Amino acid sequence: MNRIGGEFAFEKNPNTIGLTVLNRLQERPFRLFDSGRSAIRACLKMLNRSQISLPRYTCESVVRVCEDCGYTIRFFSIANDFSFVMEDLVSSLADRGVLLFHPYFGFPVDSAVLQQIKEACTLYDVTIVEDTTHSFFSSVQTIGTYCIASFRKWFPLPDGGIAYSAQELDLPLSFPRCDDFSSIRFEAMRIKSGFLQGENDKEELFLEKFEDAEKILDTREESYSLSSSSRGLLDTFDIDGMIEKRRSNYFYLYSHLGIFSSWLTILTPFLAEGVCPMFLVISCSCRNKLRSFLRKQLIFCPVHWPEVRGYATVFSEHSMSLPIDQRYGETDMHRLFCAIKEFADARKTQYYS
Repeated sequence: MNRIGGEFAFEKNPNTIGLTVLNRLQERPFRLFDSGRSAIRACLKMLNRSQISLPRYTCESVVRVCEDCGYTIRFFSIANDFSFVMEDLVSSLADRGVLLFHPYFGFPVDSAVLQQIKEACTLYDVTIVEDTTHSFFSSVQTIGTYCIASFRKWFPLPDGGIAYSAQELDLPLSFPRCDDFSSIRFEAMRIKSGFLQGENDKEELFLEKFEDAEKILDTREESYSLSSSSRGLLDTFDIDGMIEKRRSNYFYLYSHLGIFSSWLTILTPFLAEGVCPMFLVISCSCRNKLRSFLRKQLIFCPVHWPEVRGYATVFSEHSMSLPIDQRYGETDMHRLFCAIKEFADARKTQYYS
């Protein structure tokens, strides 16, 4: 049975024509890093401010990087539709501070909201750092003085992050290289590839190595550049095909999951033109039971994100993300749908409540 979800395995997928990752920058200046965290760290150290505003709905690793850079954090709230609570956001801004925000799951922030954010940040002399990890491949407006992204969420890369700007990018032209993180991830990806092809039975080993690599990233205090192996891979991915696959998979699930509306809510919106979705996000009161049930069907659904600093959101308690990436096609999406339907049928018998 084909697995759905989880870390990427190593694969070769040469892109002979078409759009490449870096083509999307349209000649904007950039620096390549080993991770999104390295990119954030480099920007925050360069800005050398003291306070930063962050959404409460974010990754713990982002919070840690801000603290490691000596910033005092002010959190602002996110509504249940992933929109910003503007009154809360504006009140969190500090004079000459930094605002870091994410357009979630590839979907654009309303242009009127972006304009309000720009005006408020101009008033308080706040620098905007926009985390475009989720929206990098969508045709969306960006307002960040600096933008950062992680590519490991999109492709089978050992490492990969970027900082870029529509203006000058006041960062060093190069950063030191430290390949311990990427080397362990490359080995984990290679072992997983063999496991999926039936060449080994080392599932625990590749999972352990992925975990070891994350621990290295968690303890880093400096920014490092992209490894040579990942730089060589960046231009080999079929971007147009990736976007098409993700959109097709998202649309399939979005158009089928409505029959479960009495107990399951689709949180991410209808797929508009120009959007490349990262996941389809659902919410239900029985999230943990559904997630466990799917795992037994070899369908692995992450939670974005668990509670941060003891603050739980409706997302951390009830939502999970359904994989719709380019590794999968309609057959896989149908299997995912059927697994949820099987759970729903069992739920009617009160086996899962």
